[in-house]
Amino acid sequence: MLGVKDEVFRRWTGRCWTDPMTAAATGLFDSERWEWDAALTDRLQVDAEMLPAVRAATDQAPLGAGAADRLGLPGGLPVVLGGMDGPLTQIGAAGFESGIASCTIGTSIAYRAGLGHRAVDPSRRVWCYPVTPDRWVAGGAGSNGGNVLTWLQGTWAAGSSLAGTLAAGFSVPADPELVFVPYLHGERAPVWRSDLRAALVGLAAHHGPADVARATLTGVAAAAVELADAVTAVAGPAGEVRLSGGFVQEPRWVQLLTDAVGRRTALPDPATATSTGLALLAWAAVEDIPPDQVFQPTTGESWEPDPRAHAALRATAARVAGFRELLWPS
Repeated sequence: MLGVKDEVFRRWTGRCWTDPMTAAATGLFDSERWEWDAALTDRLQVDAEMLPAVRAATDQAPLGAGAADRLGLPGGLPVVLGGMDGPLTQIGAAGFESGIASCTIGTSIAYRAGLGHRAVDPSRRVWCYPVTPDRWVAGGAGSNGGNVLTWLQGTWAAGSSLAGTLAAGFSVPADPELVFVPYLHGERAPVWRSDLRAALVGLAAHHGPADVARATLTGVAAAAVELADAVTAVAGPAGEVRLSGGFVQEPRWVQLLTDAVGRRTALPDPATATSTGLALLAWAAVEDIPPDQVFQPTTGESWEPDPRAHAALRATAARVAGFRELLWPS
């Protein structure tokens, strides 16, 4: 039983291995004992022999001759096991430092923070992935991010470009009485409810498409407030948040998210955080050095939060949570 990454690794090297991050994502890995959970595998009638060996993310195996021929690469080339996208993004954006979080808005939204120890959320709002025995990544991924803006463009601003839709939304101030509850796609972290739906509350005759666009942007930012709060409760407050994803191309959107998390934000350098995290692990493997000694990612452009805007977004997040409970009681 292998995931796609691990099946590729098997075809290239002949080894049935997986890394701790990917193992944890199956829900069958006991990250405290660093082994497959026998109670769970027994209950699911999964034979332990069917599962891959859990190896370090920096473990490597030589590229097999057949795979080398198909790929046009030298046989015996080291193939590093690697990991999965969320923790790798954190590593690529912040390295192995604690106190630095990362936030990505692409199709959806994710917020993460590095830890030097295993930390479990007693409320089960966010996950904690093992990277190495002394490096963990706590975080969560919501279901509503850039996909909400795509819906907004197609539904409320048909014929307009996404850039035009964003420009319209930022052309008007946020109306605190117009609240967009952003659960078009249900919600994962931190509430884990697929039954949730979106709602636009407080719509009046004086509101136009630009007001709806602004409320939608603010609703997504409010979801970021709640997600960041859940991760912070486990990992502690971040001194800085590193940003990635397509949204960073719009400075006003970046400022809105900066106001939402209430922390200084910055773009990692290089900007491709996920591939940088993978490259960092590969470098550590090939050079046979600890991953935290490879290099520390630096930053480029940065933003500071507006305290008044942060307070307003926290108030909106509280209203979203209130409407959520009112409309879809838990």
